[in-house]
Amino acid sequence: MDRVAFLPLLSGADYQNVLNESEVFLFPSFRENIGITMVDAMLYLTAPIALETSAPGEIITNECGWKIPVTRNATIIENLAAAIMNAHADRDLLGRKCRAARERILSCYSQSQYLAHLQQAYEQAMGRHQRAS
Repeated sequence: MDRVAFLPLLSGADYQNVLNESEVFLFPSFRENIGITMVDAMLYLTAPIALETSAPGEIITNECGWKIPVTRNATIIENLAAAIMNAHADRDLLGRKCRAARERILSCYSQSQYLAHLQQAYEQAMGRHQRAS
């Protein structure tokens, strides 16, 4: 327990300091839409361990973190523990995943990427609307 911290709500410099000191971000949420805190953690070179569901399941790749399949609760717990142990046991792998996590966010979830996807969705919607008229 001396290496795991369950923290209260943080903001500002306290939040940034915790992210700077962390190597793994455990995010076992079933229902979180995007996990902004997970994205922040990835930007701070922290490898995520999250359930393979919703946006976190799409954002995380095997190169930048650990995706835990949603199965029986006992199996999920075992797989979360295994990922934590793997991160601890293989520090080189953890370092690669931390760097890849930051790169994943910077390359795939930037403002320009967002605007390009928004434009594509808009063009698709307008194309469908014009054909239906």
